[in-house]
Amino acid sequence: MSMSLVSALLELQSFHDLFREPHLDIIVDARRLRNLTSSHDFLRRLDKFSKPYKRIILNLSSPEAYQSILNQIVDVGMNRDNYHYILFGPYIDSLDLRSFLYGGVNVTGFRLRIDPERIKSFYPNTPSSTMDSLGNTNVSIDTALAIDGLHLVATTLNRMLATREEHEVFKKTFRHGELYNRDNRGVQCWARPPHPWIHGPVIRQWLLKTTVQGVTGQVQLDHQGARAGYSLDVMQLEYRTPLRRVGNWTRDMGVVTNMTRPKPPRVLLDANRTRHENPFVMKKCPKADGSPCTGNDRFEGYCVDLLQKVAEIVGFDYDIHLVYDGKYGTKQADGSWNGMIGELLSGQADLAIASLTITEVRERFVDFSKPFMDLGTSIMIKKPDKEKGGVFSFKNPLSDGVWIAIIMGFIGVSLVLFFVGRFSPYEWDTGAPEAFLRGEPIESTPLEFGGVSPRRRNGSFRDDVDTLQVPRRQQADADCVVARPAFSLANTVWFSLGALMQQGSDIYPRSISGRIVGSAWWFFTLIIISSYTANLAAFLTIERMEIPIDSADDLVRQTEIRYGIIANGSTEEFFKVSNVTVYSKMWAFMANAEPSVFVNTTLAGVERVRNEKGKYAFLLDSSFNDYHNQRKPCNTMKVGRNLDNKGYGIATPRGSDLRFGM
Repeated sequence: MSMSLVSALLELQSFHDLFREPHLDIIVDARRLRNLTSSHDFLRRLDKFSKPYKRIILNLSSPEAYQSILNQIVDVGMNRDNYHYILFGPYIDSLDLRSFLYGGVNVTGFRLRIDPERIKSFYPNTPSSTMDSLGNTNVSIDTALAIDGLHLVATTLNRMLATREEHEVFKKTFRHGELYNRDNRGVQCWARPPHPWIHGPVIRQWLLKTTVQGVTGQVQLDHQGARAGYSLDVMQLEYRTPLRRVGNWTRDMGVVTNMTRPKPPRVLLDANRTRHENPFVMKKCPKADGSPCTGNDRFEGYCVDLLQKVAEIVGFDYDIHLVYDGKYGTKQADGSWNGMIGELLSGQADLAIASLTITEVRERFVDFSKPFMDLGTSIMIKKPDKEKGGVFSFKNPLSDGVWIAIIMGFIGVSLVLFFVGRFSPYEWDTGAPEAFLRGEPIESTPLEFGGVSPRRRNGSFRDDVDTLQVPRRQQADADCVVARPAFSLANTVWFSLGALMQQGSDIYPRSISGRIVGSAWWFFTLIIISSYTANLAAFLTIERMEIPIDSADDLVRQTEIRYGIIANGSTEEFFKVSNVTVYSKMWAFMANAEPSVFVNTTLAGVERVRNEKGKYAFLLDSSFNDYHNQRKPCNTMKVGRNLDNKGYGIATPRGSDLRFGM
């Protein structure tokens, strides 16, 4: 707010009094504009407020002040959607609002009508050519109000002078060409304290009783001296809709709008255009009883059920048809539109309901309802094949570094135990005593043949007796003790391996140092085996798949996997106009790819993902991504987060009464 401080504070107080009504839940946040010519910083701070929809009331002192602030609003970029400005004062007709026409912003103001013919009536003796020129000139509102004020005063004084009683009022007021207030010459308007004119109260009473027809309409005052009995036109500017009168304001009735929104009658729409796209619109033929489907019974799906519910609430009948070219609608090079948007603009359809994305470009030509579904652009890829186990898959639960550490620990412990066994006397095994034999004369002992023929080869009997020479007796010369190390290199390796495999062995360290080393190794193997067992169970129960990409950045950085979108849709428009570097690179790749990566339908894109063996990624709405991933053969998946946020809405031609009901 930027006016004279006193009047501004008075009007601000009236604002708070107005919005303090119990039935109003409105918060007023007042700000004073101290510099009307340089308010960019303030406007930028205002633009950063967290409120999604901002209603701003401007109460300024002159048309020049309004125009200056509006120009700065355009500079900052606050002439866009979700902004609504209300301009106080009857100056909106004199402002240049062309920069607000295409930004999506709403501007509301007031107009005090000026009658040029009434201006001419004040100059009856002026030549007609001059008066015609005057009538064609835009008279400012301040000039018109000044004319009406002077006209009211002049009419009042004439009436007073025409009355005998009041004619005496002005006697002795003028003396020798000077104006006197009682015996004081002149009227001191800025005296402190003020000295009211002696005839002021009488003239005020006459002013309150006088009514004239002025340039701005009927001019009369109430008991407080404020103007009464006048009306203001309520003017509004909307997207692609120039300033127009939408209502009228009077002190008695307030705002009476002519933007009536009656409930539309139940009529048969010429065509309700939709697009065959599972699960939103699906063909349903034949019926369960085998009879053919006709009319709206040919279709089923989410949008069909939604349309039926909307028709019941708003009140209309409808006839469903599929869009002739199967497209949602994009603007062509010649300015025309195809698809559902094109049929709405050409009058072939009265309403379009499908998985139709609300975009800025489409909203410039058709009206949308509030979004009935929120979603975003997502990435679909083919599910990678399950990873098959190899010969060395047993080592997967632990990393290569851990396995190397285990092997090094195994070798290290074995060597340490070997050296401990060599140097510690407690690790040597003495064994049993061994006797060294001393030889004595050998005597011959006859060896009889048992069951063997004693004949020689020539058939005669043998005369001699074969003998076997054996020691006559054994005698130990002395008892000797032989000591051997129990932890040989082979034994230490066997001990370490047994501990690692959680198995026992026949050899255990007896020395303190050996037991310390062995205990440390046992504790190490306990932790390792427990961790390995737990990880192995997880690896056996969870399917491991190697996902090649996880985001749009991954798609841009590689060349093996191609990616595409639906042609002539909102996703194509998103990539085409995006200023994000990653998305711009993706659009450049898709636009120049050979063969083409574009598809005509969502189903065609899903089939391409399934058939190209992981070499194609499809960018589509997340709603379709989630739906097709759960349909057989269930071999597709969504990766990464959504690339943007958007919504589906019901489209109608601009100004259609159907939109108000929805």
